[in-house]
Amino acid sequence: MKSSHDGFTKEKMVENSFSAGDLLSSRYDYDQSGNIQYIGYASPGSATGDSVWMIKKIEYDDQGRPSAILFAGGQSEFASAWDGRAHHTYS
Repeated sequence: MKSSHDGFTKEKMVENSFSAGDLLSSRYDYDQSGNIQYIGYASPGSATGDSVWMIKKIEYDDQGRPSAILFAGGQSEFASAWDGRAHHTYS
């Protein structure tokens, strides 16, 4: 009987346990209710004013539950400035 780990080395399993977010710098901004409103990712050492951030905006329903995750410029690209997060168009 084969185990579910056949073909995987210990190193490969550890490597697969990391997500891209583990390798990037993260920034968070909160709304007036204390909910995360914006999350930004960029390469470590990136300036917040440089257009090298991927920024997500989280929308909430009337009960305070996350209802949508939108991206700056409508795309999941590293092309926005964190400092301008409130002024980007999200979709």
